[in-house]
Amino acid sequence: MTSSSMNGKVYAQQRLQRFEAMLQEQGIDAAIVSNPLSVHYFSGFNPIIQSTPVFVVVVPGKGRILLVHSLRAHHARSASWIDDVELYGSWGGRKTLAASPLEALRLLLADAGAKRIGIEEQALTVAAHRALTDMVAAEAWVDVSPAIGRMRQVKDPYEVDLIRKAARVADAGMEAAVAAIRPGVTEGQVATASVRAMHDLWLREFPHLEPVDFAGPETGIFNAFFAYCLTGERMNMMCDAPSNTRIADGDFVLVVVWAALEGYHAENERTVAVGRISPRQEALYETTLLAREKAFAALRPGVPASEVYKAATDVMVEAGYGHVLPGRIGHGIGLGAHEEPSIAPTSNALLVPGMTFTIEPALRIGAEGGVQHSDTVVMTDSGWEFLTKTDRGKLVAP
Repeated sequence: MTSSSMNGKVYAQQRLQRFEAMLQEQGIDAAIVSNPLSVHYFSGFNPIIQSTPVFVVVVPGKGRILLVHSLRAHHARSASWIDDVELYGSWGGRKTLAASPLEALRLLLADAGAKRIGIEEQALTVAAHRALTDMVAAEAWVDVSPAIGRMRQVKDPYEVDLIRKAARVADAGMEAAVAAIRPGVTEGQVATASVRAMHDLWLREFPHLEPVDFAGPETGIFNAFFAYCLTGERMNMMCDAPSNTRIADGDFVLVVVWAALEGYHAENERTVAVGRISPRQEALYETTLLAREKAFAALRPGVPASEVYKAATDVMVEAGYGHVLPGRIGHGIGLGAHEEPSIAPTSNALLVPGMTFTIEPALRIGAEGGVQHSDTVVMTDSGWEFLTKTDRGKLVAP
C-alpha cells in the first residue's frame, strides 16, 4: 500500500464517520451506497469495468462492508480502504454470501436488523429499486443521494492533492496542444500531441497514481487523459471528437483537456487565435477575458455562485452579447468531471473553502467561432487558488 493510499484511508474513515453521523441524525439503520463514484469516495475501490455492481453498506455503529462480485475479490481486497469485503456471485470457487447482489444485500440488511434504509435513488435503476422493496421488509426507504452529494462538494486535503496533480498533467497537455496549433495542422494532430504529453508527464511524475475514470456497465476507462480540439465554426458543436479538419488562418481554436488521477479530475480549456483574426473576434476575446477577470474578482468564501455568474455576464451584456449568454460559467469538479455547484444564475450555493470547480465564461458567435478559457480552482479560507497554471491571457498562434 502506497503512502498516498494510506492517507486516503485516513480521510475515507473521516468521511464514513460524518456519513454515519448523518444517518443516525435521520434515524436511518443502514445505507446502501451504489453510485460508483460514491463507492470510490468511501472505499477507494474502482473496479474500472462496472460490469458487476459494487456497493458500500454502512450500518451506523456496527460496521462498513464493501460488497463486490467474487470476480473482483482480489482487486477489491488489494485496493479497498474498507477492511470488510464480502462477495456475491460465483467465480474461482470463492465463498460468497449469495448468488445475486440483491440477495446478498438482503442478507446483510437482515443481519443488521435494518428497517429504515438509505439508498441512492439517483444511482439505482427502477428495476433494482423494485426488486429491493420486494425482497426487504423495510419500514421506509430514504434517499441519501443529496447528502452524499453535499459531502462530495467540499474536498478534503487528500482529494485536493489529487486534483492538483491532475491539473499538473492537464497543464502539460495544454502546453503541448498550444505549441502544436498552426495553419494546416488538423484538430486530431493537436489532440494527439496533448494526450501524448500528458502520458509522458504521468510516467515521469505520477506513475504510482492510476489514470482512471468511471465508465458504464460494460466499458472501462483505463486512460483518463482526454483532449479534443475544435476549430472555427466547429466550436459551436460545444463538444465533439477531434476531426481531420485543418486549422486555417483567422480561426479560433478551442482545446479542451481533462485529466484524472485516482478518479479525481482537473479541467483546462484554452482558445487560441490563429494568425489574422477579425475585429469582431478581437472584441469577443477581450470581452471574455474581462468577464473572467470580473468572475475571479467576485470569488470569495460565503458568496453565492449566482453572484459570480452575474459578475461575468454583466460584462458580456454591456459589450452587446446579452443574446448569447452561457447558461453557466463554471461547475464543480472532483470524482465527476461535472459536479455541483453550478456557477449559474439560479444557483444559491454558497462557495466555501474546499470546493473545487471551474471558471469558464464563454461566448460563441456562429461561423467565427468563440472564446472559452477554463481553469480549475480550489476555494481557500481567504479566497481561492488556481490549480491549473496555463497562461490565462490572449493566446496567439502564427
